[in-house]
Amino acid sequence: MSLTKKQQLIRATILDKIYAERPISRIDIAKDTGITPATVSTITAALLEEGHVLEIGQMDSQSTAGRKKILLDIPKTHAYFIGSEISESRFTFVLTDNTGDVITREKHYPSDQLAMHSITDYIQTLKRFLASINQPVRAIGISLPGHFNQQKPKEILTNNARWEHFNLQTLQAEFSQPIYFDNNVNAMALAKRLFTHEKQSDNFIYFHVGHGMHYSYMFENKLYRKDNYLIGEMGHTIVNPEGELCECGKYGCLQTYASETWLMKKARLVYQSNNTSFLRELSVSEEELTFDNVLTAAKLGDRTVTSLLHQAIKYLAVSLTNLNMMIDAKKVYVHGKIFKYTPLIDLLHEQLAFKPLLAGFEKRQEVLLEPYSPFSGAVGGSAIAITYDLIDFPKN
Repeated sequence: MSLTKKQQLIRATILDKIYAERPISRIDIAKDTGITPATVSTITAALLEEGHVLEIGQMDSQSTAGRKKILLDIPKTHAYFIGSEISESRFTFVLTDNTGDVITREKHYPSDQLAMHSITDYIQTLKRFLASINQPVRAIGISLPGHFNQQKPKEILTNNARWEHFNLQTLQAEFSQPIYFDNNVNAMALAKRLFTHEKQSDNFIYFHVGHGMHYSYMFENKLYRKDNYLIGEMGHTIVNPEGELCECGKYGCLQTYASETWLMKKARLVYQSNNTSFLRELSVSEEELTFDNVLTAAKLGDRTVTSLLHQAIKYLAVSLTNLNMMIDAKKVYVHGKIFKYTPLIDLLHEQLAFKPLLAGFEKRQEVLLEPYSPFSGAVGGSAIAITYDLIDFPKN
């Protein structure tokens, strides 16, 4: 079916709606999107013929007596995608079908930091993963530790100099499949919208706590994007003006209290100075200390480490409270390895349990903790590929 640019946009809107709210009827698609019922019927007929959607049955229509709504859904295993995340500590890979179901997955830890930031090592690892797969891969999506700009297609836009030689065009040239890039937290927000079996039409925030701290905002069914890449960099908002100097040049950023990078800096100082810390029993050296060791030390009752983590949650709660006052979102999804230490979940909810006293301020955003997985970014990579290669396809 040959489509005009306007029809392509309508097609993408309809398919995105089915992904996000499946199962859904043609009637509800037309009502929610403002697209005429006739156009919805024409486009969904083409999507059915192409195998992108399927009819799964009927439900009673509450608006029209006796009339049944035919429900549309997304068929599983219609197409296959590789998702990957590039991070400071590892490369992760998943093979998913077109509904985001993970078929196989793999983690790769380079032997040294030089290899970690080498495009050659990443290409070789991705090629090995691709070669191990029997299914035909339609496209590849990669979650980046920074931003991607089509005007600067070679580079990861980040202030981290470690990635300055990671040439993305070199990567694309090595594969026959189309490769798409986006920020890792944007990718996780896309996955939340497309792959979650719950209605996701409401505006929501996806807040990731990792080596850095960033949030993405899903506004009216689309990622809220602007040319200013500082938007969403919550880690570099000031929570204590008397705090430590951050790498961004400001003092007291949230990053310096709650990011894995800074918590590890402080944990190494504890390792050096505190002979009774459980960290010394969990790691043979300061250099080999991991964030999992830090969380385990807290579980074992290390008071100094626990104090650091409690301070992190205190300032994270301050930032989430501020977001509640600035951004129109019904839900905030928080994701991070730090919450593998489950007492911190209760502590966060305690810190957020206030009753707003402002006139007309009726309801707080619902803060939900996402189950942590080291593959969340890679699954987000598949969401990138599905968004740009399937939902937004074809392009003229």
